[in-house]
Amino acid sequence: MLYCEKCKVEIRTNHKYCPLCQSPLIGEIGEESELFPKLKEKTHASKLIMRIFHFLCVAVIIISLMLNWWITPTKRWSVWIGAGVLCVWIFFTVGVYKRKNLMKNTIWQLVLITVGTIIWDAAIGWNGWSINYIIPIAGLVTMAILVIITIVYHLASPEYMIYLLMSCLHGIIPFILLLTGCITVKFPALLYICCCALLLSALIIFQGRAVYSELQKKFHL
Repeated sequence: MLYCEKCKVEIRTNHKYCPLCQSPLIGEIGEESELFPKLKEKTHASKLIMRIFHFLCVAVIIISLMLNWWITPTKRWSVWIGAGVLCVWIFFTVGVYKRKNLMKNTIWQLVLITVGTIIWDAAIGWNGWSINYIIPIAGLVTMAILVIITIVYHLASPEYMIYLLMSCLHGIIPFILLLTGCITVKFPALLYICCCALLLSALIIFQGRAVYSELQKKFHL
């Protein structure tokens, strides 16, 4: 190892002169030692699972298309299988990539369920099951999950406030649909709207300052 007599320090690199005082170095030039240890790249199991899942989705679509073409070429049932696989792929992919933030992941799943069920309902002839049952029930389940996560993980108000407010905001959808007469089965929607109103009231009454602070940060009020 090289050594500087003037600075009284050892030099790990292969410099000819001291980087501090520019004096000639003495000693033997050896192999350049690593200043920082090399870290082995970790192969996360989630990446492998995602690749396997992507392959299975593609395999299901290809096999269904082949069977459709071979057995019943006049029908297009493979299109529905492909659409179903696409929905599962979207839900699973979002769930994996948003897994670090459970609150955000839950809200994302609610948005996907809302949009996805409306599209499916419209695609198969519109029976109204999406807005009568799925959206209100999904909203109630989402609200319960957010509250449970908040309690179990002892989250501070900045960590949960915006997500609870977004859950309450989602309740506007069945409220508007109820006013316009689009919803024919009223009980699930009324229950969801009532829970949203109660949760929003509780947040404003007990966490009013936190609500205002969060809105101020998000919307620059």
